[in-house]
Amino acid sequence: MEQDLTRIDKQISEYMNALEQGDTEEENDKAPDTGAIKAALEKLRQRKVKVEELCAQLATESEISTVDPDSRLMRSGGDARTLDVCYNVQTTVDDKHHMIVDFDIADSASDRGNLLNMTERAKEVLEVGTFTCLADKGYYDGADIAACERNGITLMVAKQKPGGAKMNKGFTHRDFTYDRENDCYICPCQNQMYYKCNKQHSDGREYRIYANYTACGQCPKKSVCMKSQYRHIYRLLYQDTLDIVDERTRKNKSLYQKRQTIVEHPFGTIKAVWGYKQFLCRTKPKIAAETALACLAYNLRRFITISRENGMNPAEALT
Repeated sequence: MEQDLTRIDKQISEYMNALEQGDTEEENDKAPDTGAIKAALEKLRQRKVKVEELCAQLATESEISTVDPDSRLMRSGGDARTLDVCYNVQTTVDDKHHMIVDFDIADSASDRGNLLNMTERAKEVLEVGTFTCLADKGYYDGADIAACERNGITLMVAKQKPGGAKMNKGFTHRDFTYDRENDCYICPCQNQMYYKCNKQHSDGREYRIYANYTACGQCPKKSVCMKSQYRHIYRLLYQDTLDIVDERTRKNKSLYQKRQTIVEHPFGTIKAVWGYKQFLCRTKPKIAAETALACLAYNLRRFITISRENGMNPAEALT
């Protein structure tokens, strides 16, 4: 018992000494001078201005990255990550040697709107007037597809599943047959739906509207066909071109299935084999330079491999 009391007294003494030492150090601390206070206030003022600028920027932009202003939050595959701050690298690859023709850096996770840009860049690099392009469903954008076809690009693009309101089986949009000769739609009940007017959607796309108000009003299948008083069928102004591309893609499935082995080949090598999954730089110009180096390294290695497979010395082939 006496030993325990002695140990407790010793601990109390140490605590008291520590408190006295802390009080002494606080007494010796100098109060901040006027200059230090002004510097601290100026730093706070600058932080306030920066926060106000970010708030103003958010009024016009949906997202701001303070680490890399050009990058955006995207869903990324691999490593069990669902969201990450990324760039979207677009590439065009030739089908013969699987070499990268060109690339571009996008700050949106969606590929929509990039098809025309990438095909035009490929035409310029290859110095050709036309070629066949295989693209996945992420690039399925009506305006882009129509523009590419007008510019001599033969497209094969997988079509996305239709969204919007779910109709009853047998009365979906695909169940309405378009009669191109008479410019009308034939509904599942064999009624003709005629062109009524044009309408512009909120996203800027313009449609031709088809309907038959008399037939819809008297139709016995009205309750399963529509949720409103009449059924309207919307047709894009460039739907004829989309129909041609859709039919071409369906008839050439064996060719279209090669897309993954062509365009995904460089990504698989660079990311999975080389382990290059993250950029080292920040901002779009530096990311573009870093991507260019990776593509150059990939193409050089492909060139060496192809040269050796053909019994050529890579060094001699370059000359």
